Amino acid sequence: MDEGFLPSGRMRVVKGQGLYVRLPVAERLRAARGMKQAVVKVASYAHGAARAKGLIDYISRQGKLELETESGERITDRQQGKALVDNWARDFDGKAKSRDAVHLVFSMPPGSKVEALRESVRKVGERAFANREWLFAIHEDRRHPHAHMVVKMRGLEKDNKLRLNKPELYRLREVFAEGHVGGFAPRG
Repeated sequence: MDEGFLPSGRMRVVKGQGLYVRLPVAERLRAARGMKQAVVKVASYAHGAARAKGLIDYISRQGKLELETESGERITDRQQGKALVDNWARDFDGKAKSRDAVHLVFSMPPGSKVEALRESVRKVGERAFANREWLFAIHEDRRHPHAHMVVKMRGLEKDNKLRLNKPELYRLREVFAEGHVGGFAPRG
């Protein structure tokens, strides 16, 4: 993701662990007015295959929810999800604290269309994680539809490991929000 992706102009800087994200005035005004916004956050990291399998089990609700991979493949069976992680685990680091997969959550405001969420999450995966393996599931158990995505940290080039810091998360949120413009209409 390039630096030109963020808008320029009058902005405020958000500080955190030495990383800065410039927020446009319009963005701050939307938040101050309490306008519904797209949310992208890191829920956790998986260290090792067992933890990655646990994440897949959690986001699929023990195989009850369908998972969709970066290639569009649908996983409907709990064992298929575990087999996928076994395949990913070949590239995991042997270190105990190594971040092998990241669990991201994408949230939309209450009343948003589920299909708009699905399309937005696909778009984020295709644009931001084009060279990585990932999968996601849609959860509708709350007032707001949300998606859980698990991304393998090691890219297809094996030596390329994903790093997510505040500027990258901000850009992920922008891509996500861009994809669901018009998706705020109540479900019909």
